[in-house]
Amino acid sequence: MKTHLTYSLLAAAAACGVAFSAETAYTTPVGYTTQTLVTGFNNVGLTVHAPTKAAGDLNVISASSVQDTSAGVNFTTSLGATGTLHILEITSGPAVGLVTEISSWTTDTITTVDNLVTAGVVGGADGVGNKYRIRKAPTLEEIFGTAITGGPLTSGPSTTADIVYVPTGVPGAYTQYFLSGAGAFRSVAPAAATPNVPIVYLDGLFVNRRASGTKDFVVSGEVKPEKAGGKLVTGFNYLGTIFPVGSTVQNSGLENFLLAGSSTTADLIYVPTATPGQYLQVFRSAAGTWRTVAPAALAPDPVNFNGAIFIQRKGSTNAPWSINRPSTWSSF
Repeated sequence: MKTHLTYSLLAAAAACGVAFSAETAYTTPVGYTTQTLVTGFNNVGLTVHAPTKAAGDLNVISASSVQDTSAGVNFTTSLGATGTLHILEITSGPAVGLVTEISSWTTDTITTVDNLVTAGVVGGADGVGNKYRIRKAPTLEEIFGTAITGGPLTSGPSTTADIVYVPTGVPGAYTQYFLSGAGAFRSVAPAAATPNVPIVYLDGLFVNRRASGTKDFVVSGEVKPEKAGGKLVTGFNYLGTIFPVGSTVQNSGLENFLLAGSSTTADLIYVPTATPGQYLQVFRSAAGTWRTVAPAALAPDPVNFNGAIFIQRKGSTNAPWSINRPSTWSSF
């Protein structure tokens, strides 16, 4: 369902093009988002992000690892011990926007889940190799709080507590988590304690609020300054929309990745509406226009993204996708 979203002054100013003009030196703008959770299923995406822990130039690229051999780089120091999920963002070059998980690291080497050579990432001397940024993937506790620290979720047994649905990577499959009365996250199946479950912001989340009334869900973090994306599998992909405000179907750039055609053959974007459980279905026609399935017509402009969307991929699996930074934002 589409829920009400409000944004910090910083994020809203970025969307209006009145803040963050380019300077010789700058920092990534930060802010917060507030989403009002209502009773029932809420579509949720992380649209502000964990702080940057490391950034620089990639000097050496191989199939399963990358290196930054610059003087002073020490991933063990900047990222901490391995075993905590981090993500690598490529921020320049032909693969700009690529986001991949990091499985382990040493002083100057990062082991990646994806093959960055085939993805087009380029290494080289400082100032030549593609630039990168690394963030820690936040945990459910860091996103939603706990029954002890406070947060938007109602705790209790699995039959009455609010449920967070996290995509597993298999189309249409989710792991369900809830806050127990003792204040810790547990999974519904299997019934087990599940501390520190990491969330990659490319994934959309459901929050099934079982309590009556509304609750504010507040997330603070950095605003992402460039496009980002990953890979689509055949079937339903539930995706976060990355940016806090200003993203639409029309300015997303998704037409560069989705299969065009008729409403029965094209990839479909499902955008939550104001009615719980209902979505506006949008596709790219063979004529190069955005259209809706029902009514069968040109899509209204804009179709706004709020939090999370589905993409039903009808073409081949492992197709790339990314969402552009909103064009209405000024430089920062």
